[in-house]
Amino acid sequence: MAKLGSFWMGDLSPLEIACLSSFAEMGHEVVVYSYAPFVNLPRNIANEDANSIVNSSHATRFITDGQQNVAHFSDYFRYVMFSKTQRFWIDSDVLLQRDFVINPDEIFVVDEGDWRICNAILRLPSGSTELQEIIKQVEQLKDKDVPWAAPQCVISKVFRSSPGRNAVIPRPPRDYMPIAYDDFFKMLLPEYKEECSKLCASAYTLHLYSNILSRIGYYKFLLPPKESYLNDYLTSRGHAHLFIGCYPADTVRNLVEGWHLRFSGNSVGMRGLLRQVVPSILRTYRRCKWNGFRSR
Repeated sequence: MAKLGSFWMGDLSPLEIACLSSFAEMGHEVVVYSYAPFVNLPRNIANEDANSIVNSSHATRFITDGQQNVAHFSDYFRYVMFSKTQRFWIDSDVLLQRDFVINPDEIFVVDEGDWRICNAILRLPSGSTELQEIIKQVEQLKDKDVPWAAPQCVISKVFRSSPGRNAVIPRPPRDYMPIAYDDFFKMLLPEYKEECSKLCASAYTLHLYSNILSRIGYYKFLLPPKESYLNDYLTSRGHAHLFIGCYPADTVRNLVEGWHLRFSGNSVGMRGLLRQVVPSILRTYRRCKWNGFRSR
């Protein structure tokens, strides 16, 4: 049994509860840190005061595009959690499909490709020099307007320059995030069920990409459409009762199509396209500057 930790701000939806429960039901000790108590947590998931890890005053100090970025604060939170506890980190949108051995004294990182480390499922030993450097660099981002995922990028930068890099063996994405970010919709739609089943057959976990589900307008109190991979998974594990209903497949297809149109530009006129493209170019420039030029 491993000790696992996660963080959440706001109300938990059935989707997050199902994900957290997937670890608890395998016998792991799961705690969700928060600054306000939850009313709907199952008994096998503990809720602890997040102030024991990071004082709530820090939650507003991570900024992107002039607004508070809770995701960036969550990145910082997990790094500090490692320094104070022996807990292994799991994002609240990660499903455990098959159990695996967790050693809190080992570095556990999942490689997204070219040493870009995913931090949705992660463990850095409390005394590691890499962890101390990561915390130091992320703390320097407080009160600065930085690109999306900047605190996550710090992990990759630190490990790329770490003397012990060759001793760290990143876990392959196929084992922990077998369905890629760009293909998130496949786990939701019946026509991709067979493909998803093959991809997930030997995987330990599945990342559901809750952030993109929220951005496309997916209501996480509804089950995915019947006959989809994710519906079958949630139903077979006994989580269907958490949800208030089930999405029609066509409704989800429309959500996904709208998402794709937003990025193709087909859903907007030239003026609207410029309103999307120009900020996107600026964000890309800032991200490149952050990831490349700044490190020189």
